[in-house]
Amino acid sequence: MKFKTKGKQYLYTVLVLLLISNFISGQTQTKTIPVFWQIKTPNSDKVSYILGTNHIFGEPWVRRYPGLQSCIKKSEVFFCETYQTDLESYKRNINKNNSLRTAKELFGSDLPLMDSYFTKIGWVETVTAAFNESDSAVDQISLLTSMYYQLLYKIIAESGLKKDSITGGMDDVLAKIAHSYNKKIISLDNTDLLGKIDFGDKDAFPSAIILLVKFLNGENIKDKNLFIETFRLYQEGNYSMFTLDKSTDYLHIEKRNRLWAEKLKPFLKDKSCFVAVGAAHLVNNRKDGLIDLIREMGYEVKPVKLNVGR
Repeated sequence: MKFKTKGKQYLYTVLVLLLISNFISGQTQTKTIPVFWQIKTPNSDKVSYILGTNHIFGEPWVRRYPGLQSCIKKSEVFFCETYQTDLESYKRNINKNNSLRTAKELFGSDLPLMDSYFTKIGWVETVTAAFNESDSAVDQISLLTSMYYQLLYKIIAESGLKKDSITGGMDDVLAKIAHSYNKKIISLDNTDLLGKIDFGDKDAFPSAIILLVKFLNGENIKDKNLFIETFRLYQEGNYSMFTLDKSTDYLHIEKRNRLWAEKLKPFLKDKSCFVAVGAAHLVNNRKDGLIDLIREMGYEVKPVKLNVGR
């Protein structure tokens, strides 16, 4: 039995992988950051906006804050991480930069726990067989993605939080709104750099999946409650600042942020833009989040409170 996942789904996982990485490394987030920011161009009446997105939430969250749609409507250009990405090129880069791994290499001493849990709930006969029978790195990442999201949604459901969407997510909802207003839509990412993200890294999906299974088995209750609280925060238009260190380098956060800042630079100067990227890219402890990089260009960037519509 193989899990199925949409190709774009593992492009939207950085936020929660970073969140889980912080728990794995014993780091907790203490600084609450708004998810919506205004960018003012010096000596100009041009105003742009940047929204930190979360793939777990979708259309209901976006519609809850009608000001977002209004800002997209007023903008001239809409930016997102990926839009109609060349998935075949992306998959080729994944297979080029990622090697096949055995289930033991991925999950180590926790493999028996994985086999037991996923067999018990009937998703696969054994995790060991599912990964050892995979034909490519793309297949293995699809397996990891499916496991990861099934566990994540189960935790959210058990906590009483309501998820908005299993597929598509907020990024696609916002892009569709921009498309409905005939806005120019530009992807910030490129498939070469995306293909270098190693989701099979020990600090990526495997560790996240192991931690989520332990949460569901009643372990690490304190961390589980803190983890759930980050989603409650996001429902209110905020998130907790992420700590980046060597354990998160595989996500290429700094490289991607700097690439995006350079791509935004000529547009912010004389266009009104709406930028939608994962919340993990906005602000971090290393000062290389998009907010800091845009400020370094000379723009005034300040948080904007999201107001719930009636």
